[in-house]
Amino acid sequence: MGEGGGQILRNAVALSAVLLKPIRVYN
Repeated sequence: MGEGGGQILRNAVALSAVLLKPIRVYN
């Protein structure tokens, strides 16, 4: 994976932060 994977992960984290939804992606 390159920029795509990083962007998707960052987008997911950003969305969770905006929606104030605690997600566990870091394990």
